[in-house]
Amino acid sequence: SRHKIKNLLTQHTNFYKMTTAKYDYRTNPVYQIDFSTTAKGKRLSLTKRRVNFRFGFSNIEAIANGRDGRDCRGEEHEVTLSWSITSGKRIIKFNNREVHFSIGKLTEMKFEY
Repeated sequence: SRHKIKNLLTQHTNFYKMTTAKYDYRTNPVYQIDFSTTAKGKRLSLTKRRVNFRFGFSNIEAIANGRDGRDCRGEEHEVTLSWSITSGKRIIKFNNREVHFSIGKLTEMKFEY
């Protein structure tokens, strides 16, 4: 029936919107702002590691208007990876919000192929 077809089209459209990338590197490329690594711990500096990435997606409207450089900066983000060698804690943060936490020493991990 018409109602079923309309529902199927709506579901397909919603699925397409969810799986379509928000940014296209060909029209508004990603740019790097900062990258840093640190090694620090309470007693030994090598026991805790942190890697920090700051990046942004360029402003497509500014690019289309012929702007360049800093004028094209758009939406910017930060990803932080932290891990402790002694406790096995691993944390991933996106824009200072924790998106992953796990614990377990690397020696306890099992790799199979």
